[in-house]
Amino acid sequence: MPDNPATLKSLVTTEMARVIAEKNNVACFDTFTGFKFMAEKKNALEAAGTHKVIYSYEESYGYMIGDFVRDKDAVTASMLIAEMAAWYAGQSMTLFDALQKLYEKYGQFCEKTLNLIMPGLDGIVKMRTLMDNLRNDPPTEIAGETVVIRRDYQDGKQINVKTGVITQIELSGSNVLRFEMADGTILIVRPSGTEPKIKVYILASSENCNVCDEKISKYTKWAENLSAVY
Repeated sequence: MPDNPATLKSLVTTEMARVIAEKNNVACFDTFTGFKFMAEKKNALEAAGTHKVIYSYEESYGYMIGDFVRDKDAVTASMLIAEMAAWYAGQSMTLFDALQKLYEKYGQFCEKTLNLIMPGLDGIVKMRTLMDNLRNDPPTEIAGETVVIRRDYQDGKQINVKTGVITQIELSGSNVLRFEMADGTILIVRPSGTEPKIKVYILASSENCNVCDEKISKYTKWAENLSAVY
């Protein structure tokens, strides 16, 4: 492990990565979706001499490892997976076994992505309206749970819903909204940049797998009705 190691992930990627990283003295930074942002962040951290980025990835199964390629790279990812499989095989474990051990050690994490399709000539208008309404009239409660923290990555502001305190976050300039719930669940809403749809990410965590599943189910119902409500 190098001095001051760091890992990068897109802001819609599981928070399990942050928990594992920080419990092993590795810094974890969020970026916007896309490997150009990860490569830019890697270059900035290493140019400043503050961190050495060892691993970057996003939820759509993309990985950037080491310094060989400053982009999504399946070759180095495949080599790493092969090395992992061989190492665990030497301990009479499969990769699935290893994943279960990670859940036992760091807690259960479950994620789900919903795509709210908005086709037709008025699709773009509907997408814009939904995001504007969520931003201008944000919910204080979702699926029976209180919204604790709200982040708007467009202006880079975080709002503590209870106290009203506003702080500046590192990322800004993208049409993404994030809601942190009282039960620890994170909801992220953003329009797709390539298709006529709104994407809703549900990131749940718990010590119990069944509780995670219940959270996913509860917030899925909210997300599926989002376009009707907003």
